[in-house]
Amino acid sequence: MASIDSSYVKRELKAIAATSQLVKKLLQETFEALERDPSSFPLLDVVPEHVRQGYPTAQLRKAYLESGKHSFRLIFIHWTFPDSDREDHVDIVYAFPRRKGYPIDWDDVEDFLKDA
Repeated sequence: MASIDSSYVKRELKAIAATSQLVKKLLQETFEALERDPSSFPLLDVVPEHVRQGYPTAQLRKAYLESGKHSFRLIFIHWTFPDSDREDHVDIVYAFPRRKGYPIDWDDVEDFLKDA
């Protein structure tokens, strides 16, 4: 089990949920899956080395929400605590309609990691 903090993208998640009942259901199912096992979601393909090495217990992952013509992405940080009995934690840092080659502001992500 993992705890989830989505407060960083609260407004974006509300807009995604308002798209349709089916998308809202997909969002709810995604949150349930995140809570059960965040490691079941794919890792981001390209993460700058200094971000990856600077935060060894943080993995950047993505979730897909797709329904017909609607396609959204969630980018989240999956925190693990291998040397403790703490549960995993997820911080959702981006939530947006899918765009080809979506740019990620790595300075923004690194600032978030520093503050977490």
